[in-house]
Amino acid sequence: GWLTKKYNCKFMDEPVPVGFHATKRWLLKIGEMFSCKEKAEAVIACQEKVYLEKIEELKPLLAGKRIFMSTINTNVDWLLETADAIGMKFIKIVVSNYLHQDIKITDHPEKYSIDEEYDWTKIRKDIRNLRPDIVLSTYAEQENEGDYILDSTPLTPVVGFLSGIRVAERWVTLLKHCKKGEWMNDRELFKKYYA
Repeated sequence: GWLTKKYNCKFMDEPVPVGFHATKRWLLKIGEMFSCKEKAEAVIACQEKVYLEKIEELKPLLAGKRIFMSTINTNVDWLLETADAIGMKFIKIVVSNYLHQDIKITDHPEKYSIDEEYDWTKIRKDIRNLRPDIVLSTYAEQENEGDYILDSTPLTPVVGFLSGIRVAERWVTLLKHCKKGEWMNDRELFKKYYA
C-alpha cells in the first residue's frame, strides 16, 4: 500500500488484537511477516500457559454463572471465548443495531441465543424471567432489581492475550462485593433514596 511505498517498510494491515485467540493469530502473522515464526510461537506458548492457568483459577469462582448481555454491533468473541473456557453461559445476547448492518458480534452465532431485533421494553421482564448471575449492559440501569451483578458491556477492552481474563476477574470482585440487602439493608435504602 501507500505507506509501504512511501516509507519502504512493511506494515501489517490488521487491527491491534483483543483476546487470546485473536492475539495468537496476530502474532503468527507478525512472525511470518518478519521471518521469526519461532519467536512468535515461543511467546504464544508462554502466554497460553498463563492464560490456561488463569482459566483454571477462575473456574471454581465463575463456572456455571449465567450472563445476559446487551451490546452494540461489535465483535465480542474475545469475551465469549473466555467465558466459554471458564464454563460460563451466555443465556441471551441482545444487540443494538442502530446502523442496520449485518450482525457481527461473533464468528459463531449458532452457539448463542442472539436477538438482533430486541424489544427493549422487555428487558426488565427478560432479566427477571431468565435469572442471570451477571447482566452486562450498554445502558445504565436505574436500579438492580434482582440478585445479579450489573456491569457495563466492555466495548473498549485491553488489548492482548488476557483481555477476557481481566473482565472475568472484575466479575469475581463484583460477585464478592455484591450486597443483597441483608444486615446493611442497603437495597431497601437504595430503592428509597435513588433519584
